[in-house]
Amino acid sequence: MLTTGLITFRGYREFGFYRKVFLNDLAKSSNAFFCYSITQRWLACRLDLICISFGVSTAIFAVAFKNVSFIDRQLLIFSLTIVTDVIVMFSISIRMFTELSNIMVASQRIYEYTNLESEDELVKPGDEALKAANWPSKGEIKFDDVTMSYREGMNPSLIDLSCTCEPGFKVGIVGRTGAGKSTIL
Repeated sequence: MLTTGLITFRGYREFGFYRKVFLNDLAKSSNAFFCYSITQRWLACRLDLICISFGVSTAIFAVAFKNVSFIDRQLLIFSLTIVTDVIVMFSISIRMFTELSNIMVASQRIYEYTNLESEDELVKPGDEALKAANWPSKGEIKFDDVTMSYREGMNPSLIDLSCTCEPGFKVGIVGRTGAGKSTIL
C-alpha cells in the first residue's frame, strides 16, 4: 500500500498547518503569475500603440501622395499592405522574445549552478593517520592574530583576533550585527 503522508497528517493533526503553508505558497505563486501577466499586457499595449501610430502615419502618407504623378498608386497600396503585415510580425516577435527571455531565466540559473566551483573532498588522504593518532587529543581552539576577509578588496570581517577556547568549556560569542560572530565559526 502506497502512503502519501496522510497517516502522518492524521497522527499529528497538522492539517491546519499544512493547509496554511499551501495557501501561502499558492498566493505567492498567483501573485508572481499575475505580475508576469500584467507586464506582458503592458508591453502588448505599448507595442500596439507604436504599431498603430506607424500604420496610421503610413496611411496618411499614402493618402497624401495618391495624386502625385511620380509615385505609382499600386506601389502606395503595396507599401501600405506590407507595412501592416510587418507591423503585426514586429509586435508578435517582440512579445515572443520577451516571453522567451522570461522563461529562459530558469535555464540560465541551472547553467550557472553547473559552473559553480566544486567543494573540497570531505575525506582526505591524511585523515586516517589523524584518526590513528587520536587527533584531536583535546578540544582546544586557539586564534593568534587572525585577520580574515571573505574576498580580496573587501574590508576584513575579523581583525587581529586572539583568543583561546579551553577544552571542556562552553564558549559564547556575543556581538553586534556584523561584528564577525559567524566568521569566527
